[in-house]
Amino acid sequence: MKPILYFFFILFPCILFAQKVYQTDSLVTEIQNEKNIHKKLYNYYQIIESFNYSGKYDNAIHYGLKASKIAVQHKEDSLLYLIYNQIGVAHDYKGEYTKALNYYFKALPQAEKHKDISNTASIMNNIGLAYYFQTDFDKALVYHNNVLEIRKKQNDNNGLSISLNNIAMVYVSLKQFQKAIDNYKFCIKTDTQLNDSLSLADDYINIGHCYTEMKEYKKAEYYHLLALKIKEKSNQDIGICLSKLNLGHVNFYLKQYDKAIIWFNQAEEIAKKLKLKNNLISIYDGLVKVYLKKKDYQNAFVNFSKVYNLEKEINAREKIQKQTATELTYKFNKEREKQKLARIKEQLENAKKQEKAKFISISVSIIGFVIFLFSILLFKKWKDAKKQQQIINEKNILVELKNKEILDSINYAKRIQKAILPSDEFIASFFEKHFIFYSPKDVVAGDFYWFEKLKDMLIFAAADCTGHGVPGAMMSVVCNNALQRSVKEFGLIRPGEILDKTKQIIFEDLTKNDETVSDGMDISMCSYDIKTKTFYWSGANNNLIIWKRTQNELIEIKADKQPIGKSIHTKAFTTHQLDLEAGDRIYLLTDGFADQFGGEEGKKYKTKNLKSLLLKTASQSIVQQCESIIGEFHNWKNKLEQVDDVCIFGIEVS
Repeated sequence: MKPILYFFFILFPCILFAQKVYQTDSLVTEIQNEKNIHKKLYNYYQIIESFNYSGKYDNAIHYGLKASKIAVQHKEDSLLYLIYNQIGVAHDYKGEYTKALNYYFKALPQAEKHKDISNTASIMNNIGLAYYFQTDFDKALVYHNNVLEIRKKQNDNNGLSISLNNIAMVYVSLKQFQKAIDNYKFCIKTDTQLNDSLSLADDYINIGHCYTEMKEYKKAEYYHLLALKIKEKSNQDIGICLSKLNLGHVNFYLKQYDKAIIWFNQAEEIAKKLKLKNNLISIYDGLVKVYLKKKDYQNAFVNFSKVYNLEKEINAREKIQKQTATELTYKFNKEREKQKLARIKEQLENAKKQEKAKFISISVSIIGFVIFLFSILLFKKWKDAKKQQQIINEKNILVELKNKEILDSINYAKRIQKAILPSDEFIASFFEKHFIFYSPKDVVAGDFYWFEKLKDMLIFAAADCTGHGVPGAMMSVVCNNALQRSVKEFGLIRPGEILDKTKQIIFEDLTKNDETVSDGMDISMCSYDIKTKTFYWSGANNNLIIWKRTQNELIEIKADKQPIGKSIHTKAFTTHQLDLEAGDRIYLLTDGFADQFGGEEGKKYKTKNLKSLLLKTASQSIVQQCESIIGEFHNWKNKLEQVDDVCIFGIEVS
C-alpha cells in the first residue's frame, strides 16, 4: 500500500453548477405537455443535468440524444451545446473518454460562437480532464492552460484555483514535481484571498507529497505540519488523521523512526474511532516498515498493519496452598498419640508390681520415640516436597503464560493477515464468476492472494512466500508491501514489469545489512485491461493453467524459472498476452495442493492429477468447481497432516 495520498481537484464544473437534483418525474410530465420548443429543451437540459448529478449516466445519455435531435431539428443552438456538454460528461464519468471528447468538441465551437465564456471554459476544462485520463498529458496541459487564461481575464478566483490544481495534477503525472509545486503555490495565494482554509490545507498536502516524491523530506514535513494545523483548527477529524499519517511516512523517510511511530499511533487512534479501514491499513503498513528498520522483528510481526503495544500484567499465581489442612492433620495425629501414651502410662502405674506392666511401659516408650522420630522425618520430607511443588508450579505458570502470550500474538497476527487480503465482495465487483480456495497450513501463512485496481487495469495474483507459519507470514508482509509499491508507487501495470520491480524492492529490503537472507516468493500474476478486455500474465516458478471452453482442454503456460528474490541467474520476467474467450477459465495457484500427501499409499497428489481434476470439474459452475476442489483436497489428505499452505485463485472470463 503506497503511503502517499494525493488530493487532486478533478472537477467537472458544469455538473457542480447544479445545486439541487430536479424532480425528474415532474419535468418529464412537463416535457410531454410543453409546446414551446425552447422551454421543452430547457426542461430536457435540467433532466440530463439531474441524472448526471445523481449518477444515472445511461439515463442522461438517453435523454441527451433525444434532446439533441429536437434541438438540431428546430435549430435551437443556444441550448444544443449545453446538451452536448452534458452528454459528454455522462460518457466521461462512465470512462468512455473517446465518446466524451466527441461531444465536447461538438459543444465547444457553438459555445465560442455564442460568446458564452463561462461555459467555454467549463467545456475546455472537461476536454483537458478527458485527455488526462487517456494519459495524453501534452494535450491536457494545452487545454488547462487555455482555461487558466480565460479565468484570469474573468477574475474568477475559484475557477482559477481549480485550473491551477488541474495543471499541477498533470505535472505530477509527468513527474515534473517542481512545476506542480509552482502551481500549488499559486493556488495557496488564490485560496488565501478566498479565505478557503480547507482548500488551502489541501494545497499544503499536495506540495508536501511533491516534496516527498523529490525526496526533500524536511520540506515535505513542513507543509504537512501546516496542513495539520488548519485541519485541527477546523476539527476535521479525517483530515487530521491523514495529515498525521503523512507525517508518519515522512518521518520514516527522515529515519526518525521513534517520531514516525508517535505520528502513526496518533493517526491510528482517530482512524479507529472513525472506522477508516484503508487508513488503518496504511498506518499498520507504515509501522511494519518502521519496526523492520529498527530490527524490532517481534513488533514488526505483531503489527502487520497495526500497533500491538499491549502491556499485559498477568497475575496468574494460583492460590493453591493447602498447607493448613495438612498441618492440622499432622497436629491432630500427634495429639492423639500423646493421649494414647498417657493412658498406657496410667495403666502401668497401677500395675507397678507386675513385670508385664513394666514391659508394656518400656515398649510404649520405645514405640512413642520411634513414632516421634518418624514424624519428624515425615514432616521434613513434607516441607521439602512442598517447596519443590511450589517451584514446579511457578515454572509451570511461567511456561503457560509464555505459551499464551505467543499464541495470542500469532492469533492476532492471523486477524491482521486476513485483513490485508482482498475481500470477496471487492473481487466480485469486477469478476462475478470467481473462486478462491485458501487453506493455510498453520495459524498464519506464507501463501496469499492479491488484487488491485489501477486506472483501467485489474491486477491479481496468487503468491507463495518461502516457508509457512510465522516465517512465511513475515515474508508475506514484505512481499505484499513490495507488490503494493510496484503498482501504487511506481504505477506499473504489466505483470512482467511488476515482478521485475517487486524483485528489486525485495532484494533491497533484505540486503540492507550484513545478514544474508535468501528468502523470496513464487507467484502467478495476471492483469486485465478493462477497456480492451485483454489479459496479460507473468509467473515466477508458478505456471498458469487455462481451460478453453470451446475445445474443453487445458493449456499450461510455463513460468520463468526464477523466484522473486535472490537468485543466481536473473533476467527480466516475460509478459504473455492471453488469447481468451467468454467462458474460458484461468487458474492462478501455488504448489500446496499438488505437494499434499494422501490417498491409500500416502503419496503426493502431483500437478498432473490436479490438472485432471480441473478438467473433470470445468463443466460445473465455478462455485461448484470450487466445492469439488475443496472436497477432493480433504478426501485426499484424510487424516494426514497438511504439509504446506494452499492457494488456488480461479476466474471465469465474461
